[in-house]
Amino acid sequence: MFDKKIQYKYLYPLLIIIAYFLLSANDGGSNIYILDEAKNSECAREMMERGDWVVPTFNYELRTDKPPLHYYFMMMGYSIFGSNEFGARFFSSVFGVLTILITFFYIRKFVGYRQALLSSVILLSSLHFLLEFHLAVPDPYLIFFLTLAYFSFYDFFKYGQKSSLLIMYLAIALGTLTKGPVAIALPGLVFLIFLVLRRGRQWKLIKSYKPLLGALLVLAINVPWYYMVGVETDWAWIRGFFLEHNVDRFLDTKQGHGGFFLITPVYVFLGMLPFSVFMIQALVRNSKILSHDDFITYSFLTAMIIIIFFTISGTKLPNYTIPAYPFIAAVTAYFLTSQADMNKKWPYHLHLFMALLLPALLYVVFTLENSLSHLKPQISWLIVLPLAGVGALIFQYRKNHQGALNTLIAGWIAASLLFFFIIYPKIDEENPVNKTYESIDLNTKEVAYYGKYNPAYIFYLKRKLPELKTPDEVQTFLEREDAVVITVEKFMDKLKSAPNTKTLVKQKDLFEIRTTVVLVPEEK
Repeated sequence: MFDKKIQYKYLYPLLIIIAYFLLSANDGGSNIYILDEAKNSECAREMMERGDWVVPTFNYELRTDKPPLHYYFMMMGYSIFGSNEFGARFFSSVFGVLTILITFFYIRKFVGYRQALLSSVILLSSLHFLLEFHLAVPDPYLIFFLTLAYFSFYDFFKYGQKSSLLIMYLAIALGTLTKGPVAIALPGLVFLIFLVLRRGRQWKLIKSYKPLLGALLVLAINVPWYYMVGVETDWAWIRGFFLEHNVDRFLDTKQGHGGFFLITPVYVFLGMLPFSVFMIQALVRNSKILSHDDFITYSFLTAMIIIIFFTISGTKLPNYTIPAYPFIAAVTAYFLTSQADMNKKWPYHLHLFMALLLPALLYVVFTLENSLSHLKPQISWLIVLPLAGVGALIFQYRKNHQGALNTLIAGWIAASLLFFFIIYPKIDEENPVNKTYESIDLNTKEVAYYGKYNPAYIFYLKRKLPELKTPDEVQTFLEREDAVVITVEKFMDKLKSAPNTKTLVKQKDLFEIRTTVVLVPEEK
């Protein structure tokens, strides 16, 4: 597969078609439900509704979480496809395709065709990579811009073309307009360490990148919007974004997204399956930073800095380290095509163990999550993973190494498609927002919330959800026949004094601690 070249004129169209199919599989077939998806999708919808390109809002109140670039793309998606799930997610998948294309383009340029193709396939075999580009969140856009910045930095280092320098600073600027200072801090850290490690000419190298001109370009693209949103919100957005969502998020755990110190490398290992079974060997083999300045060493350095950065961060999420994936893929592909002892069998044994472990863990999760316990038979679809593990091991024992790799790839891509088209839609049916709409058409009701609520309700209501601040207000509101109050279980004790109410829906939010409760007037 990796030795025979596909004709160049067919390669990019073929890569685009395959990548888009995998990265957008069933994009419109599941609800906007995950908390971040719901908030980002609704924020973009409200901005489009108001014709406002400056101030982000959620539930028509200021939202300080993220800069606006991904909202703009969602607004374009809504303009083309409507304010729905597919419209919200369309450009996320497009940016996934672009990430695959630039990964192939630059690795082919720096290392070779075989390594470039295998790197792209490694990414497309990763369920975690595919999943991230299915979501209406800012990360798909940030991943693309960071990947482009890292590649174009090395392109300038290698060939000295000024166009690469311009692309690098544009990517950093647009990344900053997508998710803020992290798009400057992470590339800046990688670039500085890489250049400092070059022996004898560090200062000359740093100057060649024209950092002052680059900083002016980044500021020129970002300052207008940051200034306008500051003025429009009396600087409340600036304070909330930079202090709460950047400084506090790095120094402390936010929204319960913490974990033990080494959870970040564990996320990377699981996220890069099946090829992570080769990853440790590949990274160790290419860890001599000081003695090389080639692209594989640069890729190793980039991946390690990203992983270490988020290992020491207070808030830890699996998606934070995805910008490292193209560079882990590059190192792993180079290892498999140029350095590995392909007769080793232990990576395939480890893969088979993981292929058996993951469905077992999912079975445990479904058992513990009461609303999903009846879906445990759906896990049987993942039998493709252990089957692929056994098949790859058989090929490996027969010394058919390409057959072993192809079997891993086919098994994981098949598992990803089964997940997106069959397993996840069944899970999604059990979310409390979907259950509420099955019980009652909220669009014809007067709806308010007390305490807290699931953000996905706002996206589907497409109107402001007013807050009821006291039990008395709840009682008064529910005296109307068409009234609905959304809350969570921990506030129900305070509402015991509210008579003549009936619980329409009471269901734990999927994979969350809280339980959503929907109250309606008791039938008379």
